[in-house]
Formats: sequence, C-alpha cells, structure tokens
Amino acid sequence: MPETKPIVAVTQKIPEAGLKLLADRYQLKVGQKPRGLSPKELGEFVRGASAILALLTDKIDAKVLDAAGKKLKIVAN
Repeated sequence: MPETKPIVAVTQKIPEAGLKLLADRYQLKVGQKPRGLSPKELGEFVRGASAILALLTDKIDAKVLDAAGKKLKIVAN
C-alpha cells in the first residue's frame, strides 16, 4: 500500500516557490479566497491536516485546532 503524504493546510495563497518546496513532501490544501476564510470555513478547511500554514490575518484559535484533529503537529505563519 503506498504511503500517503501528510496534509499541509495553507490557508491562503503564498508564492509558488514556497508551494513547490512543500509539494515534494506533503499533500497541499491551499485556500483560494483572496480575503481568507471565515472561522467556520477555516475549521472545515483544516480538518485532517498535519500542519497549518496560516497568514497573520487568520485567527487560529482553540476551535480551529480542535477542528484539525489529532493529526495536527504544527501551526506556522
């Protein structure tokens, strides 16, 4: 059975070079909304992620961390 890559939830678009660095080792979920995700959308978006790469404008609170689940290992910006 092929090994699945850990999921990195990137809350908003970042430069392509950064995404390319991550894409070799991780499965990426990249937010497409130019103004970011609502708190509810953010919780749904990060579900199952091993990592969250958020921008400073994203409110990462206990609800978002809980929504991500037990696989979450790191949150970065």
